[in-house]
Amino acid sequence: MVKYLNNMDKINVVLEVETVLTLSGKKSFYRLPDSAYGEWIIFENKLPKYYLNVFDEDYHEFLRTFEKIKDKDEYLEEIIKKINQSLSIRNSISGIRFFGKPKVLSFTLEKLPPSFLL
Repeated sequence: MVKYLNNMDKINVVLEVETVLTLSGKKSFYRLPDSAYGEWIIFENKLPKYYLNVFDEDYHEFLRTFEKIKDKDEYLEEIIKKINQSLSIRNSISGIRFFGKPKVLSFTLEKLPPSFLL
């Protein structure tokens, strides 16, 4: 679930959060619910930083190009890495996940600036 705030650059996003036991301690694994088609969380240093919904009108120019791309994740990752090496769409953590339901938490994230994609 996504809720735009009064400041249109900030969005409340509901994420599922799982705890993962790694060699360096407990870490959190974040993901959008399965129903989040066309949406991505962009991580900075493995923490949620930006939200991208390619169907948002702010990204209409990008969407025309994006629709033609086969591997959308790889394409986005490549664009984001060019902007800043600490950004990623991947939230991979090696470790043991605790079993049970993930927590569902609300985060206030920035919309990915459209200029990042052009």
